[in-house]
Amino acid sequence: MSLSKNRKKKSYWLDLLEELHADALISDAFWYIICKICNPKPEFEQHQEFLLDRISANYVSFTLIEDPKYDQKGKEQFFKKFYDIIAQSVYYSLYYAYPKSRKTLDQQFMRELTNTFSELFTGTQIHSASHDHWDAQFVHKASSDAKKIKDASLADNEIGKSSKGRREILFMRYSPLVERYLITHNYETINNVTKWKMLLTQRTETNKDMDKKFKKFKQITDQSQKRMKAANEEYEAFCREVDKKNVLNKKEADEKMRTVKELITSKRENGDYAELSNIVASIALQRESSLADNQ
Repeated sequence: MSLSKNRKKKSYWLDLLEELHADALISDAFWYIICKICNPKPEFEQHQEFLLDRISANYVSFTLIEDPKYDQKGKEQFFKKFYDIIAQSVYYSLYYAYPKSRKTLDQQFMRELTNTFSELFTGTQIHSASHDHWDAQFVHKASSDAKKIKDASLADNEIGKSSKGRREILFMRYSPLVERYLITHNYETINNVTKWKMLLTQRTETNKDMDKKFKKFKQITDQSQKRMKAANEEYEAFCREVDKKNVLNKKEADEKMRTVKELITSKRENGDYAELSNIVASIALQRESSLADNQ
């Protein structure tokens, strides 16, 4: 998509978000998350139901808005991603409203928001929805802890988890919000649209588990290679030290051998056989002692 088209699309969506319905939806969605996720207490359940009634009413009214500047295709694209827009709006609102709680607004919380609103607006949790397009500073702050590298092992819980896909049967008709609106307003035609069964495989969750496993395996491999490289370097350094010592020992041994040979020759020439015998016996004892130490 060209830059001009992106700007046009952004301007179009911003115009829709300026509508009173959008403002009311974001406000009610904010308080719904406060009651449902941030502070889930039994006494707030009736508030959740009240807020859901208002959200459903405003959502249906919003989708039916008629204005010449909003063409049908543009509205369809907007409402296709509406759950993500609401999730982002609520996230940023919480981020600025509760600065002391920002550390809890992590990737897991983002996913919980996306799952909650995707299920409300579409009827199923869209696990494949990404947060990469969210404001970079928020995504970076939320994922900073996840980027800390720790040593991995084959005993990690992520590696032992099952990666089998879950197949769920969904009965699709209306989204939960639209169905709530039709029920609360007693529409007699609510049953005109029959439910249709869809067998859904949550492949994305399986893929995430597999990605986690492969990342762990890669991390373990990298760790093993680093340790192997360090061990090889340590072994090579040790071998170099041994070679140096062997050279020095050989030099010392050669010097001693020359000295002993000269001494033996001298004793032999002088006829000092008793002293010569002592020298030979001493050399033999030292050799036996050396062999015993090496064993």
